[in-house]
Amino acid sequence: MKLFYFFVLFTLSFSCTAELLFPEQYQVLKVNGKDYSGSFFSSESRVELTNTKQVILYRYNELFDDTDNDDHTKIKSEPFVLIIEGTQQRLRVIEPNNLDIQQARTYALNPVLDIRGQSGQVISHTIASLIDFEQSQYQRAVNKNLIRLEQPSSALVDENVVNQPKPLKNDSLEKANQPIKAQNSRALSMLNYWWQQASEQERQQFLQQQLLIRQ
Repeated sequence: MKLFYFFVLFTLSFSCTAELLFPEQYQVLKVNGKDYSGSFFSSESRVELTNTKQVILYRYNELFDDTDNDDHTKIKSEPFVLIIEGTQQRLRVIEPNNLDIQQARTYALNPVLDIRGQSGQVISHTIASLIDFEQSQYQRAVNKNLIRLEQPSSALVDENVVNQPKPLKNDSLEKANQPIKAQNSRALSMLNYWWQQASEQERQQFLQQQLLIRQ
């Protein structure tokens, strides 16, 4: 009887674990940027899920029997990125239905996933090739940097407003030029800072824009 209760409790605790199960046809490479290491005793890959978004790097990897040559053929895809929202469910990736090597080769070009929940419902997710994902991340960083260039921070704006010279009455010309020199120096420092932050492509675009203005 005690053994029965033990198995019941073990089954309940296992079924409540929030995780994503990959069948043996898939190889999990990284989870949220960290290398993945699966269990030696299981052919499935288990990824623990939390309430936050998960970014999983995986590839399709399946072995086929080559009866003509009495050998094996391994079909492997390029790395792909899976982005899935946080959940407390136990999810599973459905095995790919590749009946032969040719189907597997076609599928490896774009190994989309069929992810199901505990009740069999389809779970929404996003998939992209690693190259496309890295390019989108780079473009997002570039766009963010361009926004910074177009919209200076409030701290810099406030500093310029506070340090604006007051109207001069009887000061000499030399004293009147000192605030202007200070502003020029500050502007030059800001320009140098943004130049160092910009990428090579952004620098070339800036120089081309200046040439057009001068013409």
